[in-house]
Amino acid sequence: MGEPLRWGWPTLRALLISASLVLGGIDGLPVTRAEVSAKLPPPLRWARESLREIRAAILAPLSFVSEGLRVQQRWELFTSSREERFRLWIEARATDDEPWRLLYRAHDPEHALFAPALQYRRVRASWNPSRRGARAGYPWFVTWVARRIFEGDPRLQTVRVQAEQIRLDPRGPGFVGTGTFAHTEHRARAEVLK
Repeated sequence: MGEPLRWGWPTLRALLISASLVLGGIDGLPVTRAEVSAKLPPPLRWARESLREIRAAILAPLSFVSEGLRVQQRWELFTSSREERFRLWIEARATDDEPWRLLYRAHDPEHALFAPALQYRRVRASWNPSRRGARAGYPWFVTWVARRIFEGDPRLQTVRVQAEQIRLDPRGPGFVGTGTFAHTEHRARAEVLK
């Protein structure tokens, strides 16, 4: 057979590192908050509660380490995710008397002007509101969009960009529009194309 395990510093060190990785992984298991768990279907709520109990039972004997050293893994992936989100609308019109003409609306293939550019993650970051409101670059984004629209259609005189509040469907993919708009900005041809 093989050589017996020697209990020197390298072996002890390897065991301690392995134990800390395993315990750190268990401590870092994503256990949702109670208010998030309440919205889950019963089987997922049961799984969440079971995971929480198993995790607590494993870590309880070692709590003096994490409390004494103040070492814990408490985080949730995408903590800013909320059910309330926004859907970008871009509209234009030639005169103040006519209705707005929808040119772009997120997730609407019938109104998809500049869709590849607007949906690109780096451009989306300039218009997609956060929990603190509109992004700092949002006014410049609106001006950029208006300039492109005015250059493409000389009849149009005003552009309106706004974000409709939507609610994500908690049962799966999809959303519902609320008809409530925020971050509405207008640009006139004369102010953009000087």
